[in-house]
Amino acid sequence: VFVRSGSAVAKAGIRFYRPQSLFARSDNRLEQANLFNPFWEGQLQSLTQLDRQLLLRQDALEDNQ
Repeated sequence: VFVRSGSAVAKAGIRFYRPQSLFARSDNRLEQANLFNPFWEGQLQSLTQLDRQLLLRQDALEDNQ
């Protein structure tokens, strides 16, 4: 997900993380990512070179309109 605010751009993603110290399972197994629990969190990601190139092209197209 890209977010723009003026000339600033941020890239975010999500990940699944169940902290074992707070929410340990009684069977001691690792839980796979699923949509039935609240252990998803957002995190910022670095822009790749390809991301930067795509954003520059998009800016150029918008300037030509």
